Amino acid sequence: MSDKMFAIRKIKPEQGAEIQKVPIPEIRDDEILVKVIRSTICGTDLHIYLWDHWANEHVGPYLPLTTGHEVAGEIVKKGNKVSDFEIGDLVSLESHVVCHHCYQCRHNQYHVCQNSKILGVSRDGAFAEYLAVPSVNAMKNDPKLNLPPNLMAVQEPMGNAIHTLIPEGDPQDIAGNTVLVLGCGPIGLMSIAAAREMGARKIIASEVADSRREMAKQMGADVIINPKEEDLVTRVREETYNVGADVVLEMSGAPAALQAGLDAIRHGGRLSLLGIYANPVTVDLSEKIIFKGLHVYGIIGRRLFETWYQLQGLLNIPRFREKIQKLFTHEFPMTQIDEAMGVLRNRTGIKVALIPEFD
Repeated sequence: MSDKMFAIRKIKPEQGAEIQKVPIPEIRDDEILVKVIRSTICGTDLHIYLWDHWANEHVGPYLPLTTGHEVAGEIVKKGNKVSDFEIGDLVSLESHVVCHHCYQCRHNQYHVCQNSKILGVSRDGAFAEYLAVPSVNAMKNDPKLNLPPNLMAVQEPMGNAIHTLIPEGDPQDIAGNTVLVLGCGPIGLMSIAAAREMGARKIIASEVADSRREMAKQMGADVIINPKEEDLVTRVREETYNVGADVVLEMSGAPAALQAGLDAIRHGGRLSLLGIYANPVTVDLSEKIIFKGLHVYGIIGRRLFETWYQLQGLLNIPRFREKIQKLFTHEFPMTQIDEAMGVLRNRTGIKVALIPEFD
């Protein structure tokens, strides 16, 4: 093995990325070195590539940085204290590297660790030939399933979908209920597929893009609404005998979608917020939340590591695997990072994968 590797790097606080040759990471006693097989691109990666206000605030202090955080690979080296993995294991990686010592970690709330570092955001990430992570961040893939590389790499955002769907970790929160998904990007679409497997009575999807509405149907949505063409709240009421949705997943980060979701949810319902809003949003807390008795969850990351076991359980179901595989519309070698980001920026694709080829 050479002592150098290629990586996609964010060097300056400006739009774009650079491919550089950098040292292969050294590992500590509790870490593993992973040879990247496949990475997938997240909306966060696009923010960093375009270098918007969010990126400047959250990533700027860590430049220069190797980007990317959705990844699968093969363990090629392990530290002296790593006993639960072997060289050659195929793993998917949790992107949040937590401290295990803060108040939240000691209360089993690792996903909101006060000191967490995120691959590709605040520590070197996955758009590279190799990366080093604590072994506790790795989840071994079942070799009997022979998962395609894309399905191994996409488990991190799939975990976002499942955490949003069942924030307390109980699938029975979905069984028999009506679920409204606002925004059918990749994570919203994955949540539809998961809700179908968890026994949702009816799944209603809202999305303005034609291609994503069609994909929502393939994921298992029963009712698909274009909110630019019909009133979402009226339609949800019609579909629920004027009761409202039991569960609302706000995936879009659009203030109008949030307001519509608050009107469409039933009294006593549950609202999960995953979408990120570019600016502060005004909500009538008294009328829309307090007097409706809503349960509201802010979603970040995954429940470590319960969500990972749940998503791997779903991947044991062939029809679920087939649905998630449909989300991949494009693959690029990492040398074509500009073209890959262009697909996402222009919304001509849904999920984009990167192959670690630098020749």
